[in-house]
Amino acid sequence: MALGNNYLKFNNVYIPNPESMTVDYENLENVAYSEAGTNLAIVTRLQKRTFSCTFNCTSTWLSNFKSMCGLSSGTLLWLGESIEAMARISNAALQPYSEHASRTDGLWVVTVTFTEV
Repeated sequence: MALGNNYLKFNNVYIPNPESMTVDYENLENVAYSEAGTNLAIVTRLQKRTFSCTFNCTSTWLSNFKSMCGLSSGTLLWLGESIEAMARISNAALQPYSEHASRTDGLWVVTVTFTEV
């Protein structure tokens, strides 16, 4: 299958280009205090990624995103940067954009956050 403009793939489903996308990196650490009163940082994970995407889509893609939200985790491929990660959808916001469009139940703005597991 030709990629065309698609550069995200989740569980072998090509996702159309998002209107906007940000990638955040976070270091996970715990801070403990020693008997001497100094801080001890215990790093549990470096550069945990969060991909936040906003899509303008039809009701068909809305259904696809809803079914993806029910998965505990899946493989996220970001083909633009050659990144493959196990991720889950940690947050999704669905907002109607238009009530009527040809052969659909409306147009939607969907904001999805993929969090690396």
